[in-house]
Amino acid sequence: MSSQQIGVEVMDTAAACRTYNILMNEGRNVVAGLIISIPQGRLASVIGYQ
Repeated sequence: MSSQQIGVEVMDTAAACRTYNILMNEGRNVVAGLIISIPQGRLASVIGYQ
């Protein structure tokens, strides 16, 4: 990926959002992949199931 000038970084959500916004404002092509961690047993309440 480095030969195609594609960078990959791992960071917390707040830092990823800030970085995304900065790069977008610079007019760069940007993609963000976010992984949300939900404690086991809480998924049903998060998605609206009883």
